[in-house]
Amino acid sequence: MADPRKVPLDDSVQDRHVPVGDASLSLSATKSNPTASPELGKWDLVLQHVSTAWPLEQWRELTVAIGVSGGCDSMVLAHAVAELSQHRSGRTVVAHFNHGVRESAASDAAFVKAWADSMGWTCMVGQRPLPSGELPATDEQRLRRARFAFFRSVVAKSGARFLALAHHRDDQCETILHQLLRGTGTAGAAGMAWARPLNEQSLVVRPLLGLSREQLRAAARARGIQWREDESNRGLKPHRNWIRHRLLPMIRERYPAAESALIAFAEQARELHEQTEVAAEMVALRATKQTEDGGLWLSTKDLKNESDGVLVALLRQQWSHRGWSWQAVDRRHLYQLLRMIREGNPQSWNLPNQLVAVAELSGLTVRQTPATTGLMVEKLS
Repeated sequence: MADPRKVPLDDSVQDRHVPVGDASLSLSATKSNPTASPELGKWDLVLQHVSTAWPLEQWRELTVAIGVSGGCDSMVLAHAVAELSQHRSGRTVVAHFNHGVRESAASDAAFVKAWADSMGWTCMVGQRPLPSGELPATDEQRLRRARFAFFRSVVAKSGARFLALAHHRDDQCETILHQLLRGTGTAGAAGMAWARPLNEQSLVVRPLLGLSREQLRAAARARGIQWREDESNRGLKPHRNWIRHRLLPMIRERYPAAESALIAFAEQARELHEQTEVAAEMVALRATKQTEDGGLWLSTKDLKNESDGVLVALLRQQWSHRGWSWQAVDRRHLYQLLRMIREGNPQSWNLPNQLVAVAELSGLTVRQTPATTGLMVEKLS
């Protein structure tokens, strides 16, 4: 195998900037934060962390995909996988997605492909299609959905059983704060999972989640890893960037241990969230059914005494089962839906994504309707 550090670069590259299916894959192996020895070198620390969080025996003979943007974090993960792959027979696929929002995006794709080629790995490059005359989207959620749609297609085409992503500890803290400020409840406050199902046959894994951004940069410099800088990360308009560059530094100044506290809080939130999810699934068995037109019927009699947490989890699960987007459902919508369930008074409420909720004495029905255009509540005669 080629040396992963040696890859042809153009002048624009800033050098050293400076249980699923039959494989019995496990989620539990990636949940605990591996403790690294302080005597380890900067690069050895990364290798130990990856091999502990994502044990090689899980993927030694399997095809794996790596999401690689070309930035420092993903290049560190790619190099770590390359070094560990010297002891495996499985295939590795590099997945790079061009969001179409930066002039340098094409050069990033060329950089990633050149490195993957030097390793003898397949590189799949995707780009968000833009209808004629449309400007590239800069909305974070839309870009994320497009990126994950591409990742799913890579996994499907390659047969990969794992998709490895390079999120790290700082990303986790930013995610927790972002979700808390959005009011997403325990589901969002739990942050990113170490591992989660991508589909029935594959898992998303985040082997670097316990390491900080600075640890990864130090390891990259020590190892001589080259990467690309994404200039859009410096702007303050995206919420995540503002949290990274403005909010977190102020919090660290006053509360030096804030990041550890956030991570501990997220772990507690995840435990509570998992318990609530199970309770919601049990309640749904006796209190929900699908309507003939594919909508959702809820028994207000069986649900009105359940806790807010269980009801919100139940609604989110039912949205997911029907392929309805939950992303645009905010606190206003949740407040009104819970009120309709508890009061049982005849009324209707327009929801995002052309959904309408209609409450009658017997229960609450949610269905799709092309006529839904905005937010409104009306009493039914």
